[in-house]
Amino acid sequence: MAAESERLSNYATEIADRVNAAWRRAGAKCVEAAEAHLEAGRLLLELRAECAGGAYKPALKRAGIPCRTAARLAQIARAGMDAETLAQHGIAAAARALAAPKGASVAPSGGGVTVKARAKARRDARRARGECTQCGAQAMHRT
Repeated sequence: MAAESERLSNYATEIADRVNAAWRRAGAKCVEAAEAHLEAGRLLLELRAECAGGAYKPALKRAGIPCRTAARLAQIARAGMDAETLAQHGIAAAARALAAPKGASVAPSGGGVTVKARAKARRDARRARGECTQCGAQAMHRT
């Protein structure tokens, strides 16, 4: 590393240090955002428990959060994932990893599985658990 820094000009060294500082700030903000996502997930679990019947979807609409995002955040919060892991992988990849069978590897981009196949598997799993196939609410409801 000493040889590498000897080849850099003073200005290049200064820029590299500023890049490093910005990168560390961005990482800290990602963890902060992940903590906020986890808090939202815990609150969504509380909201789901509070809402009776079909009141969960209107509550999500009032909260301004899409059903799929709400389901993912609740799933991640229920699993007890920590903020650093969530910040590193992102919401969608973390939710896929939690939904995958034990020992299966999950590629961040979906691993070549078609969107239709993933959606069908998700619906089938929700149906087997007695949940709404669209939003994952505990009780089946009709809209």
